[in-house]
Amino acid sequence: MAPEFNPDKQNDSVRISPDLTRRIFNQVTFDSFMRIVDEIKMTTLRDIFNGARSGMLGDLIEVFVQIESSDARIRGLCASRRVASSKQSGIVTTRGESDIAQQAAEFVERNLEHLKFNNVKRRMLNGRFHGVALFEKIWAKNTDGSLYIHDIKRIDHRRIRQYNEIDIVGGRDQERYGELYLINDNWVPGEKFTMDRQFVSDINPAKIVIATMSAEDGQYDLDSIMRPVARWYIIKTFVVKAWAIFAEKYGFPIPTVKLPQAEFEQNKNSIMEMLHGVGLNKFAIFFDEFEWDLKEPVRASSVEVFEKLISKADIESAIAIVGQNLTSEVTGGSFAAAKTHSEILTSFIKDDIAWLDEIINDQIVHDLVRLNFPELPLDEYPIYNSSIPEATDLKGFADAVGSLQKVMRIPVSWLHEQTQIPQPADDEDYIGGDKAMSNLMDVIDSGMT
Repeated sequence: MAPEFNPDKQNDSVRISPDLTRRIFNQVTFDSFMRIVDEIKMTTLRDIFNGARSGMLGDLIEVFVQIESSDARIRGLCASRRVASSKQSGIVTTRGESDIAQQAAEFVERNLEHLKFNNVKRRMLNGRFHGVALFEKIWAKNTDGSLYIHDIKRIDHRRIRQYNEIDIVGGRDQERYGELYLINDNWVPGEKFTMDRQFVSDINPAKIVIATMSAEDGQYDLDSIMRPVARWYIIKTFVVKAWAIFAEKYGFPIPTVKLPQAEFEQNKNSIMEMLHGVGLNKFAIFFDEFEWDLKEPVRASSVEVFEKLISKADIESAIAIVGQNLTSEVTGGSFAAAKTHSEILTSFIKDDIAWLDEIINDQIVHDLVRLNFPELPLDEYPIYNSSIPEATDLKGFADAVGSLQKVMRIPVSWLHEQTQIPQPADDEDYIGGDKAMSNLMDVIDSGMT
């Protein structure tokens, strides 16, 4: 009998409760980020980068998260890529002809639907943006004893470390070098704070999802999307702050008062009271006996420097996230540029989708089948696959079919499938008919208008 999938009938007493998804708050990392933003300290960011090379991945990821949430443009670009890469519908297909292979594919498909899988994939993409993301699979048991994944929860990124440091007591464990681990804070009020580590490789693979980019040179963050964005974010923040200071000093008119010095001495309090009374914090007083000339900078060219630096930072960030920056770099409108923009973005999305599919098949689909259909051979495991549907050029397709129909018979069902034009209902108006195949090009052309 095939395992049933019915979450409504689950036995809560046997659900495996989460034990990896506890959250911690790293005040040191938060304070470091505030120094980066408020004090514009590139050195602090450099220290965090260097810390990541020593294994402190969680601290760097926290900075990435804070940057994405603080800059509207960066946040919008990241959200656009996440949505575009996760919204593509996936299909679970069987690779075997047996009944058990078909049942396994159906079981997997129902479980993924239960998980609202597009949201899961969107969270998994943090592995590409940050270099590494970890999740816990929360299992539950059906009334018939079969196991399914009830939820996939994110493991707090601030707990993630990499074993690159040297243990002063025992020396470096060469076998563990480069492995990911989680830190667990065991602080109890009134007692000494302690922290232990839990290596990811020691966790049951059925309990965890590891979404990572390649650990180039043992460093997971080097291929992360947000790494170059972080540097340009700091530069942009510095320029915006400098621009605000410049505008405060040179960007506002300064009222002036000109009068004899003797009269000023006699009426000083009244004059100052008058100027403050109209809400002026900055003003100038000149005496008739003095010659005074104020040389102002050329404001247009000075402001242009700030604008160019901010634009440069925005362009570089956009290139890192979506591969191009059409809106900033193309000012006159260009079909060729728009086409290139679309092709580059599509290639990024396809790469994201292939990366996600590999993780889903290796770490989710395989676990579901292995635990519930142990007798099924590995080469008959179902496959999860998502892809970007290719747009059909109806005009070019009609021209081709118009020529091909002269030398071959073409099934109508295939034409509907290729053009994605549905069959009309029995009581629905339509154009063409059974005898219209000889004039198929006109039928499709009419349907396009």
